[in-house]
Amino acid sequence: MRLVVFLTLFIIGASCEKERQPFEVYTPAVFLSESQKAVLQKWQGEQPPIAEPLITWQFSLGQLPEYFLATAKDFPSQDSLVNLPHRISYPNRSMWYKTRILLDSAILLVVNADDGAQVFYQGVQVPQSLPNAFTLSATSDSTDLIIRVLNNALEGGLRKAELFPLNEGLTYFGHKDYAAPDASYPLFNNAAKPMLLAKPYLQEQVPGEYLLKVVSTSSAPPSLVFGLHREALDNRLTVDTQTGRIFNFQLKSLLPATTYYYQFRQGNFQSVIYQLQTAPQKETFSFTAWGDSQGGWPIFKQLTQSMQTTAADFSIGLGDLVADGSQHIQWLNFLHALHPVAEQHPVFPVIGNHDYDGQYDDLRPVLYQQYIREDTYFSWAYKNCYFIALDPNESFPLGINGKQLRWLEEQLTSPAWQAADWRFLLLHQPPYSQGWPGYHGDEFIRDLIEEKAATAKIDFVLSGHSHCYERLSKNFDKQTTHFLIMGGAGGGLEPPQSSDYPQMDTIIKAHHYGLFEIDGQKINFQAIGLNNNILDEHIFIKN
Repeated sequence: MRLVVFLTLFIIGASCEKERQPFEVYTPAVFLSESQKAVLQKWQGEQPPIAEPLITWQFSLGQLPEYFLATAKDFPSQDSLVNLPHRISYPNRSMWYKTRILLDSAILLVVNADDGAQVFYQGVQVPQSLPNAFTLSATSDSTDLIIRVLNNALEGGLRKAELFPLNEGLTYFGHKDYAAPDASYPLFNNAAKPMLLAKPYLQEQVPGEYLLKVVSTSSAPPSLVFGLHREALDNRLTVDTQTGRIFNFQLKSLLPATTYYYQFRQGNFQSVIYQLQTAPQKETFSFTAWGDSQGGWPIFKQLTQSMQTTAADFSIGLGDLVADGSQHIQWLNFLHALHPVAEQHPVFPVIGNHDYDGQYDDLRPVLYQQYIREDTYFSWAYKNCYFIALDPNESFPLGINGKQLRWLEEQLTSPAWQAADWRFLLLHQPPYSQGWPGYHGDEFIRDLIEEKAATAKIDFVLSGHSHCYERLSKNFDKQTTHFLIMGGAGGGLEPPQSSDYPQMDTIIKAHHYGLFEIDGQKINFQAIGLNNNILDEHIFIKN
């Protein structure tokens, strides 16, 4: 009788294990086979015919001082005629374009602008129907159409403005971002075969406490199981918060210098088992840094696979994580390529100007806040270092002001900052740059650094924006500050020529990431290329 009971329980247990199946896992289009790409393209459909390309416009530069909010009445009086595409070099300026149109029926206006656009029609601002797409109503008479372009980079302007049939346009351009929740892409809406759209990725909040995010198409209640052994995932967590398909779990009170194993489960489906290495107790440590992954997913994935071999304690992204921050699919592609690093240790992604793209109605980087983190400027301490991440893109023109400036002042005078051996300032736009022809760095941050470097004892300023590697050390009174640009994580590289000034110590036009090894008062740094080759190395000694 006991044997029968044992066999029955064994069979029941075995059948329960069989009931849980592995998740399907999302793969970006760039990594799909040609046949898989054809299936996606068929679902997306053909672009509808352009009802009317808008080529010739009245043009004016925005009046100084610039502000983010504007109305149609702010269109500058002086103007000239230009044809699209139109781009000019005026950083941190608005560019106004105006034409007159007569519409017999409602239509969809699709805009391609650097970095973003606000649309005014019939005297009022038009909200976006889709990212960079605006619904314009029919009119009985011709009326002004105004596009205000906000340029946060070197060159900016209006590349295209095209009118499409409304319903066909909404369907086609809605399908372009096929990961958007309302796009109804069949592979992302199959209850029988749910998919992990983003594997688990980690962020450390305070030592020993982690935020773990997962993106899944399943609607079943999720859980996270973890433990010290693969065979004994004895601890179970329910979801802490949820935003649509994004699930957040809080891992607390983890032991230092310990390997944990964890698995995401939902209904009858489960992920593979991942592992997390908590911070070691030794004082020496290392981290990686990179910027401008920006759509170059095969290159970025190759770099993250290389970073995975460094056994770094954490990783820092320096902005322009994606090419268009308004597209869900861009964030999923980014997280897919980031995963070799993000499953094992925390990542601190700093926001850049392209991470705001398509969100110029209110300058709220909604998808960054959903997929990455809610706060766009933040700080943390690690061992003998302190890090401050800034967000100059939250305002137009670019700048650190208001609430963020007050927060920065508090950080720079805090006991934690002052007690650190090494002090790092992180932001996307650099104060000095030579590698991007015509660009010399951003004046607002240059002024801030030159004012604060000596008194706040800033040791490092880490940036991206210029798609290359640059290094410069400058003395501010008795303080030496080192400037590193690491903008080569995937986006197209800068051309061979460079600006005449400022004179950087080193410029290398190659894809790369940086590896920092902190050993007390010494930092060993390497810029590492695509083939694990060392592009540059330097030893920084505390002065």
